[in-house]
Amino acid sequence: MSSVGFRSIPVAVALAALLLARNVPAEVFHTRESALHAAFPEADRIESEDWIVSDAEAAEIARRSGSPPGTQLVTAYAAYDGATRLGWAFFDTHVVRTLPETLLIALTPEGRVASVRLVAFHEPPEYGPPSRWLSQFDEQPLSPRLAVDSDVDGISGATLTARAITASVRRHLALWQVRLPSVGAAPAQPSGAP
Repeated sequence: MSSVGFRSIPVAVALAALLLARNVPAEVFHTRESALHAAFPEADRIESEDWIVSDAEAAEIARRSGSPPGTQLVTAYAAYDGATRLGWAFFDTHVVRTLPETLLIALTPEGRVASVRLVAFHEPPEYGPPSRWLSQFDEQPLSPRLAVDSDVDGISGATLTARAITASVRRHLALWQVRLPSVGAAPAQPSGAP
């Protein structure tokens, strides 16, 4: 029997142990499947594809969005109704203050936000984003105005949550532009960071 080193422990297990040790109320709102179904209820299939983001692509995503991608391995989910692509979805886990939240960011085939869903939130509940607040991202493209205190309203008492979610949405819109320019119109000019 071989021993397992600390570095081989999955991040999710380490985070779960941290949460249990701190006795922080964590809330999980969706499974992967339920979040994808909620984002694309008319889909007859959803296919996943792993993308490796090159260093050059990561630099371009950071330039367009204002923040670097959290990982260079991304799983993209393409939703279909028959032969028609309904859109793309990405799960993103990032730290808000000191604890993580997970979002599902669904994009239209044209590269606009279809919806943003809170999948899990490990910060105290009072810092969580209301569903109505998340809906302000619907139909938004990547632009310099897609920023808190511009086209995105803040959340009273939860500024870090608002900024973390906005940054995540911007990164995934930029990822779509960089990885899928042939699928839809990617701007020839930089979209600008907030």
